[in-house]
Amino acid sequence: MMKKISAAIRSLLPVLILISLSKAGIASGNNKAGIDSLTFKQALMLMENKVPLPYNEYVARYINIYTASQKPRFSKVLGLSKYYFPIYEKIFRERNVPEELKYISVIESSLDPNAVSRVGATGLWQFMYETGKLYGLNINESTDERKDPVKACNAAASYLLDSYFLYDDWLLAIASYNCGRNNIKWAMEKAGGKKDFWSIREYLPVETQNYVPAFIATAYLMNNYQQHNITPSAGYRLGSDTAANTKSKSYR
Repeated sequence: MMKKISAAIRSLLPVLILISLSKAGIASGNNKAGIDSLTFKQALMLMENKVPLPYNEYVARYINIYTASQKPRFSKVLGLSKYYFPIYEKIFRERNVPEELKYISVIESSLDPNAVSRVGATGLWQFMYETGKLYGLNINESTDERKDPVKACNAAASYLLDSYFLYDDWLLAIASYNCGRNNIKWAMEKAGGKKDFWSIREYLPVETQNYVPAFIATAYLMNNYQQHNITPSAGYRLGSDTAANTKSKSYR
């Protein structure tokens, strides 16, 4: 009998959370200081699969930034995700990579295959030339597979799996995607051998300190955009607002 009651309560959790989000003022886009953090924690808890998605002050900062000034960007990303995410999900499913890691591509390129960073990282998953070549991508004068959604996603899956097998921690694998494995190693040493992101965070490059909170905030917003009055751009076509050699912006 108790098991049936517990199951019934779990089935009602999404509805209860949406109600609490609305009462907290999130539906109107008011997610500034003063909102009950429990609502965000509950929303992230529902999304958790293999990757832990904690809510803290660092994640809250990015949720606030994204909902205050980046609604148009997320509207476009949500539209593009209808094309790219099924590709990513199939590859990650076949490679046994957590589906949540698809949101890394949102942080890296906003799902723009032509994005190029100020240091030359290119494509949907923002591979540098050397790393792309190392993970099997063909890059030459006529071809750049960093812009290919299937091949680039497979390369990203390989990189993330290699990092996970090294650290046994998905948040550290995500962090290494931003700063490289040497920086993770050095941060662990400075932290006295600790092996989780939040324990070594202060010893990582500043951009990487923000990268994981930005990832969690992105995962939250991509799943709860309705509560923030964000509508996917149904008419946003692949390549309609991009151009070759577009410089990618930093969203972390």
